[in-house]
Amino acid sequence: MGAAIAGTACDDGYSYTIQDEMNEVCQCTGIPAQVHVAAKVFLEGSYDPTTGLMSDALRAQALLPIAQPYTGLGLANLGFFNLTIEDPAVLAVTGPNAIVD
Repeated sequence: MGAAIAGTACDDGYSYTIQDEMNEVCQCTGIPAQVHVAAKVFLEGSYDPTTGLMSDALRAQALLPIAQPYTGLGLANLGFFNLTIEDPAVLAVTGPNAIVD
């Protein structure tokens, strides 16, 4: 059996890699295969199919909190409750640029 030459095709044994070839230290390696997804998600309830927009009813009724309510309910903040509205003026925006729930 001859010596492996860098750049020659090989099979690294992994189904999630492509273009497997020998590298400069005689190891068979491949490029991780990538999957690109262009997802379009419609959230049920808030989406209004007649306007093509999300409803801002919670904002309009002043039901969106300025700061996260979870620690006030006795839950420990483990770094997940960092959602706050930095500028309360965003709640005054109406129309297609209004903040939604």
